[in-house]
Amino acid sequence: MKMKNTYNLNKKNFELKNSLPFAIISSKQIYEIQRKKFYGRIYPWGLINIENSYYCDFLKLRTMLIIHMQDLQQITHEIHYENYRLEKFELKKLIQEKDDELRRIQDILSQMKGQ
Repeated sequence: MKMKNTYNLNKKNFELKNSLPFAIISSKQIYEIQRKKFYGRIYPWGLINIENSYYCDFLKLRTMLIIHMQDLQQITHEIHYENYRLEKFELKKLIQEKDDELRRIQDILSQMKGQ
């Protein structure tokens, strides 16, 4: 069973990668035709349902994001957040070093004035 799931996931990944770049149409407007509601966009030639894969790759993008959500979260935490955190620590360390250097210079100037 696990082998079949892995095969299906690999097949889906292959299909999604071959679809790149995605052609996306977005909309916040809901339309209703024949008692069926959907997000759509009106163009001079007609109304487009953004979930219709003939016109738009929105469903492929959504599927890719759902399938890889755990990977996205893990990469965000382990790489992006850690890089951000490291950058902030390095900046804090640099500021502390500059403050220490400034204090040493001020001490030297104070000693020179006292002489």
